[in-house]
Amino acid sequence: MRIPNFLMKQKATFYKSLGHGAYGPVLDDIPHFSRCYLEPSQKVVTTSNGEEVISTALAVFPPKTPLTMNSKVVVDSHDYYVISIVPIKSWTDSCMEVLLK
Repeated sequence: MRIPNFLMKQKATFYKSLGHGAYGPVLDDIPHFSRCYLEPSQKVVTTSNGEEVISTALAVFPPKTPLTMNSKVVVDSHDYYVISIVPIKSWTDSCMEVLLK
């Protein structure tokens, strides 16, 4: 499955997660940019910690986008946080499905 370039029309700015501090997640100061396809949708997801979280959006990124769990993603001036990253591979190309909250 190859995602055509004309579908990845939104521009995302993301800040990598560096871990957790005393006041919540610690984010990198350097912004990274990528194109993506964002689809707002609500879905109940079980995280790797075993807690249930409601995902508010599904984003598709190119395969080598350096996203990490709990990274902050800004698309169309909306702030999201990464819940889950699922790499999708096929014979022709690959992409990353990212669930955001």
